[in-house]
Amino acid sequence: MHTRTEDDGVIYIGALLFGLIVNVFNGFAELSIAISRLPVFYKHRDLLFYPAWVFTLPNFLLRIPISILETIVWTAMTYYTIGYAPEASRFFKQLVLVFLIQQMAAGLFRTVAGICRSMIISNTGGALSVLIIFVLGGFILPKDVIPKWWIWGFWISPLTYGYNALAVNEFLAPRWMNRRAADGRPLGRSILENASVFAEPRWYWIGALALLGFSILFNLLFTFFLMYLNRMLSAYLFVCFADDADFLPVPLS
Repeated sequence: MHTRTEDDGVIYIGALLFGLIVNVFNGFAELSIAISRLPVFYKHRDLLFYPAWVFTLPNFLLRIPISILETIVWTAMTYYTIGYAPEASRFFKQLVLVFLIQQMAAGLFRTVAGICRSMIISNTGGALSVLIIFVLGGFILPKDVIPKWWIWGFWISPLTYGYNALAVNEFLAPRWMNRRAADGRPLGRSILENASVFAEPRWYWIGALALLGFSILFNLLFTFFLMYLNRMLSAYLFVCFADDADFLPVPLS
C-alpha cells in the first residue's frame, strides 16, 4: 500500500486495529476453558489438595507455547503481506506486542471466569469487559473526545497501551518520518497526532511493559478470586427451581 498521504496512514491504522481486535478475541476461548475446570478445582480446594496458585500457574505457563506459535503464524502471514514498515526490528517488535496482547487477553478472560464462575454469567461479564476496554481504548473514542469523568478509564484500558505501541512502532519508521504532511510536519508524526496517539518512541516500551503488567495483574486477580470466592451463589439458588441437578451452572459436590 502507498505511504504518501495521511489517508494512506488511516488505512494502516485500520489494519493495526484489525490485528489488535483479532488477537484480543483470541483470548476469549480462555473463558469457557476456565469455567469448565472450576468444578474440579473447587472440589480439590475444599479438600485442601493444593493452594489456588498451583492451579493458575500451569494454566498461565501452558498457554505461552501455544500463544508463541499463534503469534508467529499471525505476524508472519500479515506483516509483509499488508506492507508494514520493512525493517526487521519493527517486525519483531510487532511480534512481541501481539504476543503480549494475547497474554493480556487470556488473563482478562480468566479473571472474568474467576469472578462470574458460570458460563451464562461469564458471557455477560466478558462482553461487558470487552465493551469497556474497547470504548475507552482511544480508537473508538479518541482521547480528546472521552468525557473528563471517564478519562480514568482511558488510562486503565489495556488496549490504550497496545494501540499506542502498535501505532508508534509503524508510523515512526523512516519511510513515514522522511515524508512531509501538508502542514510541514513529518508525515508519521502528523498521522499519530491526528489519531490522538502519543507520537514518541518511548511509548512503544511503555505499551509493551503495560501489557506485560496487565497480564501479570489479571492472573494474580484470577488466583485471588479462586482463593476467596465461594462456589457460584446462583447455583444454590438455582436448586430451588431446578428439578435436575444436571442443569446446575456449577456442580455442588
